[in-house]
Amino acid sequence: MSQVLTRLMATGPAPIDPAKRQVAAYVSPVPWRLKTAAGLIAVLTVVFFCFVTFALQSLQHVARTVGKDATDSIVLANEIRTDLSRAHTDYVNAVLMRTYGRGNAPGYWTRFQVDINAAEARLTEAAQNITYDGEKDAVVAMGQGVSQYARLVGRSYASGSSDTGPADAVMRTIILPAAERLNDVNATQLNLIYNDFLQRPWTFSLMALSGLALLLVLIATQVILLQLTHRIVNVFLALATLVLVGLGIYQISVVVGTLHALHVAKEDAFDSVDALWKARAYAYQVRFDAPLHQLASGDNARQARIAADMAAAKAKLLDKPADAAVQMANMHNAFGGFFGAELANITFEGEGAAALKMLQRWAVYDRVLGQALASNNASSLSLLVAFSFNDAEQAFHDFDDALGAVIDINQRAFVGAMQDVDAYIQADAAHGDDHQFQTFWYVALAACIVIVVLSGLGLKQRLDDYRF
Repeated sequence: MSQVLTRLMATGPAPIDPAKRQVAAYVSPVPWRLKTAAGLIAVLTVVFFCFVTFALQSLQHVARTVGKDATDSIVLANEIRTDLSRAHTDYVNAVLMRTYGRGNAPGYWTRFQVDINAAEARLTEAAQNITYDGEKDAVVAMGQGVSQYARLVGRSYASGSSDTGPADAVMRTIILPAAERLNDVNATQLNLIYNDFLQRPWTFSLMALSGLALLLVLIATQVILLQLTHRIVNVFLALATLVLVGLGIYQISVVVGTLHALHVAKEDAFDSVDALWKARAYAYQVRFDAPLHQLASGDNARQARIAADMAAAKAKLLDKPADAAVQMANMHNAFGGFFGAELANITFEGEGAAALKMLQRWAVYDRVLGQALASNNASSLSLLVAFSFNDAEQAFHDFDDALGAVIDINQRAFVGAMQDVDAYIQADAAHGDDHQFQTFWYVALAACIVIVVLSGLGLKQRLDDYRF
């Protein structure tokens, strides 16, 4: 007996069979739980990154639409419409002066050529920026209409005819409606894409929920390790959790900042820019309708049609008499029309005073124009046709300058807001470049890789405890 004890003391306890140790580790629930946690963290990280990418692509799409695709075409359509309305005004005024014995009005013919050339150059630009269905048809219709219109005006100039009817008909029935269609196609797409984006909160909800699920799994894994191994903190898992929290804070700041900048760009700035450009186009229509009304003297039916068109254009600007609208604006009361829409959407510094000045100058022009049309005789023509110093033309130029100042305020705000979008997500949306959100996307990618690596290292430490 003593010999057996002596032998045991000398050799130690009999070694455990390695196969038995492997079986014990295999049947233990701990490694399987840790491996499951590692797999779940990896899968959730991939899912989270996919939702991040999807959310960023949605932001990129709406940013490019607001900053480039639709807005450029909308402004371009309104600029074309304004250029053509200016050209038509120059043509009608030149004919009016010639009809009443004031010469061939070379100044008006020169400005007509400048304006028609500007419209054609912008039409070429519009043709190179076709994005949506319907744009091509509108641009082609405008191009064909402008060619036909220019030929008719050229014949009128060469023959000395005072019949503005054919050219005016092309302008009213072909060119201006096509310009409005080009505007409407892009405005419809802009509003559809922007509103659809705002009505899909799940785009960012999925990103947030997958990130939250990943965070909960990381915390739960830390708790499981505490219960199984009685170790308070797994440093690698703690670092992975901190990286995820930091990424979440970064994402929230970028998304919230981008959404705010897009709101300022679209709803505060560009909606005003669009309304004001449309207002300018309708104001020019009133301007060329006035001399046409004079030229139609003696043709009661045509005068009535022109007067109706002029009244309809004025109604687009204001649903109240101009002087009444000024009084309402001074009392901060709302009214309709493009001018009313602008005064109801005052957002930026100096915009309110500039918009009120614009309205006041329109009221002056409307008053002077009304007096000229009411006179309806040769002595009132100087109000309509003189180039630089008569009341009506000067009043209109003053109004147009004031309107341009309001457009400039909103255009600067729009450009600034889109630059903010670019600063947040580096989409360069204002220029339409197809970047892949470099900083945001790569930060998310790097953070997700770090989370997987740190989690793997932390769980590997514990899994090594069960290897023999």
